[in-house]
Amino acid sequence: MDVRIQEASAHESAVEVVMRGGAEFGLHGSDLVSARAHGKPLVALAAIFQHSPMVLLSRKDRGISTLHDLAGKRVLLGPDAAELLAYLKYESVPVRSGLTVQSFDLKAMIDGQVDAMPGYSSDETYLLNQAHIPYNAFSPRAAGIDFYGDVLFTTEAQIQGHPERVRRFREASLRGWYYALSHREEMIDLILSKYGQRHSREHLLYEAEETLRLMTPEWVDIGHMHAGRWRHIADIYAELGMMPANYDLDGLLYEPTERQDYSRLLWIVGIALLVAILGGAMAWVLSPPEYDLAA
Repeated sequence: MDVRIQEASAHESAVEVVMRGGAEFGLHGSDLVSARAHGKPLVALAAIFQHSPMVLLSRKDRGISTLHDLAGKRVLLGPDAAELLAYLKYESVPVRSGLTVQSFDLKAMIDGQVDAMPGYSSDETYLLNQAHIPYNAFSPRAAGIDFYGDVLFTTEAQIQGHPERVRRFREASLRGWYYALSHREEMIDLILSKYGQRHSREHLLYEAEETLRLMTPEWVDIGHMHAGRWRHIADIYAELGMMPANYDLDGLLYEPTERQDYSRLLWIVGIALLVAILGGAMAWVLSPPEYDLAA
């Protein structure tokens, strides 16, 4: 497959890029379900992170020690921060959002342009640690909002028009993740040599360890999604007025059309035939047929 990878933009969500045709596949948060409920025909292919890495970062040395200390404060929320908005709503913390800054990097918070901003527990926290800046990392999981993270998705049209491409892309993506987790040093070397050195080796090692913790591959297969958990996510968004209540999730989760694999069936049939033959032979030995030799 000929694949071109685009870096995410701080000013346009992956959903917007895919919907306008700028990409066939994307990575997004669990608010994918909210986007679908609002008319975007999106389909979740695989959940890469079983727990979202998204956190709300703030400086501890600015009088903020709990989430409720952010009430009335300047909070920068980008296009991919719906789960943090849900977290703030769930905890009844009113904030000043809709802020305009030159960039979404940590400098906006460090320099005091904003009081809090989104970040990944696998990324920005490393930079704050290295800068010896005391910080808070407020996670929605503290309120029981445990969403998926980095959900691989596409559109219904892509699945209908190119089902084999979708199947192969999903399969290749998951195989790539398994390989990356088993060959972390090799992947870090590749990133540093081919994709630039925006992060140091130590930063990438930190990111790899945190990513492993969020993916929990020792407990579930990479990409695993559960319909009941998506139902819970949808109910939280509905409770907060961010999507309709009791929204039908049919079609949200990808259901691959499996290629027929008859090897297991043939194996079972072969064993059954062998048992039948052996059983017949044993019965013949134990009860040999009687022959009438009379002339």
